Amino acid sequence: MSATVDVAGTQPPEASDPLATAEASGSAQAPEIDLSATSILERIRLHHPRRAANSKLPRYRVLGELAHGAMAIVQEVFDEDLQRRLAMKLLNLPHDLSGEGLLKQDRKLVSRFLHEAQVISQLEHPGIVPIYDVGIDPRGRLYYTMPLIRGHDLRTIIDLVHAGDPDWSVTRALSVMLKICEAMAFAHARGVVHRDLKPANVMVGRFGEVYVLDWGLSCSARLPASRTTDARRFDESTSIILARNAKELLGPCDHADSTCQGDIVGSPPYMAPEQVRGLHELVGPRSDVYAVGAMLYHLLTGCMPYAHEGDSVSPQMVLARSYRGRPRALEKLAPDVSPELAAICHKAMSRDPLERYADMQDLGRDLQAYIENHVVRAYRTGALAELNKWCLRNKTIAITCTLAIALMVATLAISFASHGGDWRRLVSGGRAPTPASEYLGSWEWDSSTDVVTWRGGGAQLWGTGAGAGPTTLEDLLARLERPDRRRLREALRDSLASGAPFAIAHALRTAAGELRRVETRGTVVTGADGRPDRVVVVCAMLD
Repeated sequence: MSATVDVAGTQPPEASDPLATAEASGSAQAPEIDLSATSILERIRLHHPRRAANSKLPRYRVLGELAHGAMAIVQEVFDEDLQRRLAMKLLNLPHDLSGEGLLKQDRKLVSRFLHEAQVISQLEHPGIVPIYDVGIDPRGRLYYTMPLIRGHDLRTIIDLVHAGDPDWSVTRALSVMLKICEAMAFAHARGVVHRDLKPANVMVGRFGEVYVLDWGLSCSARLPASRTTDARRFDESTSIILARNAKELLGPCDHADSTCQGDIVGSPPYMAPEQVRGLHELVGPRSDVYAVGAMLYHLLTGCMPYAHEGDSVSPQMVLARSYRGRPRALEKLAPDVSPELAAICHKAMSRDPLERYADMQDLGRDLQAYIENHVVRAYRTGALAELNKWCLRNKTIAITCTLAIALMVATLAISFASHGGDWRRLVSGGRAPTPASEYLGSWEWDSSTDVVTWRGGGAQLWGTGAGAGPTTLEDLLARLERPDRRRLREALRDSLASGAPFAIAHALRTAAGELRRVETRGTVVTGADGRPDRVVVVCAMLD
């Protein structure tokens, strides 16, 4: 089921912020935004002359109300000129703004409303709803128009995730968070800090489009946020504008030497600690990073930070909890949550701005890494982490490689067992005897000492126990016919000199005096100094 949601929010406006610079696309120096409420209003009056209330050709025809706030109304309207449905946000003042001048009590409200319109109009990004028009309606109310978007806000989506809706998994909701990061990275690059990111200010359309809404509390990333003098009633789901000192609102600071100063602007569960403490000089892009981390906390646990399920607390209580410490551990509220997502959330919500992600792009990269099964930098790095993630991304290949390695190990084990433990022959690459031959044994010749050491077999050759046989090369050669002695000696020396294996067939007289035809294969082995000094030999009977 689709729901129509206010695409620009209905929070009460605040006093104007001096957003003096914002990077212009493609230019090194951005144009200044003029926030003089009087001058802007005068231009609007000139560009949009008031139409008579009984005019037969009004441009916008009201179709119904979408949302209503203390100071703003959002209506669905039909643009008669372009034949399309739009959303129109109106500043709901009791005074007619179409006449001359501007009442003192209206100046701050008008200034904030125009500030929001100007900021949105300069943030041309797919994740930020554009402004079409600004003007004064026949009743003298200031308005701006924007696309009419139907869908759900992020609050509803979080509820759907925890209700087990088949259309909304945690992974799909994380893709929404990723698009929020992309939109905010663009805004930060243009010099704008939102200051009021929360699920209610994120809209997801029916076709997956994601929009960051309600820029009424935004400020320059380069200038301190301005302070307001408005104080209004609010509930825990709406933005707040409090003209209160942090000490007065929250009580004494934790430490005697702590200084709590400034006014508090934002939505309590999602406000960064520097916002809660009124430290406006510290409010910047990393404050928005904290807010996205708080939204991730809400998504993973189903509860807003500092306001847990079943808890009935006032916004002041939420602020007090935020002021004094961290929210309840995410792992206690959601013990089955992925450690990687928990690490991302903890890093984004660090109470020290310098320990958070450096910017929205870094946060977005870790979220994307988690979604795509790559290494999450906030959790773990290194070769083993990369290998583990590669296996998760390529399960079929990983399983195939594992089976191949297991088969190879099993084959080697069987080969060792079937050849009497002749490991040297296998390691050195010596060829196995031909099918018609019979394995007799193996021996090793050390060229530096002329010692022959029998490694296996020998009983069939010498008629004694395994391992018995001639102990020197000369003793062994004496068992061969004279022509074969020279051939085997030269084969051994040539193999040492070249490092190449050899194979010769010759006759060998056993201890019993029998003459056997034997095939001898040899492979060179290097010593500790890297030089070849030994030859491993395998003997097989040919007939």
